[in-house]
Amino acid sequence: MLKYIFILILCACSFTKRSWTQKKNNDTRFGFQYKPVLPVSFFNVKPLELTNGDFSSTVNQQLGHNIGALIRWNLMKRFSLESGVNYVRRNFKFETNVNSSNRSDKGEFGIVGYEIPIKAAVNVQLSRSSYLWVSTGLATNWIASDVATETTESNFYQVTYTKKLNIAYLANVGYEFATRDKGNFYIGASLNTPFNAIGLIDIHYDEFNVQNQLLTGELLGNYLTLDLRYFFHERKEKGIPKNDL
Repeated sequence: MLKYIFILILCACSFTKRSWTQKKNNDTRFGFQYKPVLPVSFFNVKPLELTNGDFSSTVNQQLGHNIGALIRWNLMKRFSLESGVNYVRRNFKFETNVNSSNRSDKGEFGIVGYEIPIKAAVNVQLSRSSYLWVSTGLATNWIASDVATETTESNFYQVTYTKKLNIAYLANVGYEFATRDKGNFYIGASLNTPFNAIGLIDIHYDEFNVQNQLLTGELLGNYLTLDLRYFFHERKEKGIPKNDL
């Protein structure tokens, strides 16, 4: 169902772009972005460590992906609103260890979601064609489903019961270079911080003649990204001067 919502919103974004480009003094830009989710420990983006007796596990975030469409409404010379729709895949690796039986293993899993952000953005013109952008806002996140995976040797397995709907705080800073006829190019960084955990993770140790052991914890899901954006060039009608540069 969420895949169909994602496609419909993309179509709506494209329709909005075509509708606005038919008007004079166009104040809307349409674009797309790719944001690799970075596996770094910063701004409370850190591993989840779980322990129960001699059974322990560490869950680390891996390289993930955030990709989607953008709309920017330029409300004033220095102030804009930004929205769109993004496909988000968070990837994780978990490592387990049981000291009493000298057993250890590792596994991987991914959580897929869809994000609709709304942000207020302010720009500072640095030169004739370059701008510093700072934005902040909120995002609504839908997570597709729960996730279950086994480790390599199948003695351990994890089940993550995801929270299907969540709200996150967004903060972004970046640099944008505007060209006269090739569009705008942007590079920056973002912080995504959900207000609540995105899911509850259970890690099980289940082996013949050994009592099943369980670790439980909250998976926060906050992350940092490197932001790569491109905004399409907007054709100006005859008699309308170019005012981007």
